[in-house]
Formats: sequence, C-alpha cells, structure tokens
Amino acid sequence: MRLPVISPSSLVLAVAVLGFGGAGLAQPAGDAPAPVPPVPAAAQGGEPEAAPNGQRTFTLDAKKSSFVVQVFKAGAASALAHDHVVNATSLTGTVVVDSSSPSTAVVDVTVHTKGLVNDEPALRKRYGLDGEINEKDRAAILDNMRNEAQLDIKKFPTIRFVSTSVVPGAGTAMTLKGRLTIKGVTRDIALPCEVSFAGSTVDGKGSIRLKTSDFGIEPYSAFLGAVRNQDEIVLHVRFVAAAP
Repeated sequence: MRLPVISPSSLVLAVAVLGFGGAGLAQPAGDAPAPVPPVPAAAQGGEPEAAPNGQRTFTLDAKKSSFVVQVFKAGAASALAHDHVVNATSLTGTVVVDSSSPSTAVVDVTVHTKGLVNDEPALRKRYGLDGEINEKDRAAILDNMRNEAQLDIKKFPTIRFVSTSVVPGAGTAMTLKGRLTIKGVTRDIALPCEVSFAGSTVDGKGSIRLKTSDFGIEPYSAFLGAVRNQDEIVLHVRFVAAAP
C-alpha cells in the first residue's frame, strides 16, 4: 500500500486515558519510543496511626484526591508525538473503616468520565513530561477520549473502583484488592499503596500498571501504526477522605 505524504504540521494525533492516541508535535528526539517508566516505589513510612475506634465512613475530598493516568507513545514516528497525562476533575466516593476488622475496610471511588482533562501544563510538568500541547490539540485529544471508539462517555459515564479486601504490609503499606470497571468491563486488580490516619482523615496513595486491552480498549493507532500508544499505562491514585 502506498502511504500518503504527511507533513509534520498536519499531524494532529489523538490521545486519551486508557489507550487513546497522542496529540501535538514535538521536535524529533530519536527513533526509539519512550519506555514506560517504573511505578514509583511506595515511600517508607513509620508505624501508622491506628484507625478510629468502631466503624466510620469517610467521605472523599475531591479537591485533595486524584486519579491520574499516564499514556506512553510508541511507533516508528513516535518522535513527532508526545507522552500524555490525563486527570480526573470529578471524583466521588467513600472509605469505610472498622477498627475491629481493618482488613474489611472498603474503598469505593467513582470517576465521572465527563470530567477527564488532558495535558494541563502544570500536570505535565509535575509528571516530568517535556513540552506543552496547544489548546487546539488538547481539544482534539478530548474529543477522541470521549468518543464511542474510546471511553464512550455517553454510554459509560463513570469509571469505578471498589475494594474487596485489604492485605496489610509493613508500616503504612498495604494492598487494596478490588474491582476496577472501565467502559463496562470489570477486572480484578491489586493496588499497592500507603495509607495513614490523622484525626478524622484517611490519606492513601498508590500506583499500578494496567493494560488498556484488558478493558476492551485497543491502544490508539494512526498512520498504519507509525504513531500509536503502548498498551501499558500507569494509573496513579490518591484518596483523601474525612469523617464527621
């Protein structure tokens, strides 16, 4: 098949959370795609403060909590594209803790897909991504992220994680086992995290690698695969919740 001639200025490449393509152009920096970086190791913590006595329900603080996805470029023409970061601006949820049975704590977090935003300059800087993406390209990415081929936000307005068990580790470390649902597909995951209590607040954070194809979303690909996304993404979660 004869490929069309495409100028760099015409490459508006779409990307989004969990397997959506790239947008914006970068100056060529080499032929090899950037590798997926390792998930940061959990910080070493001291002994955690004990959970409050009795069962309590903590309500998620959306302003302090976060759900961030990093998407990584691949393909022969990946030097013309960017890695991307997508952030959820609309979160709701609860953390239910019973001090008499800590392993039965339940974290229930819902992300509203309409509130997903991509490649905010401050967020790109925070995650060490070079270059900014202009507003036109960011809008193209957002449209692609929302469409039927990707998240299909009209049909699937939420992403949800509900924990099913807690496996304690050393200090403040623990693993939240649970079910993550994206685009109507539910998968069991195990999220390593650090969780601490301070008065009436619970604060947890962790990162995990996931594959978009596990949720029925094929990684974005364009120009016969010359520009595409890696199947593996990294999800960073922080949940901060308070009780009355």
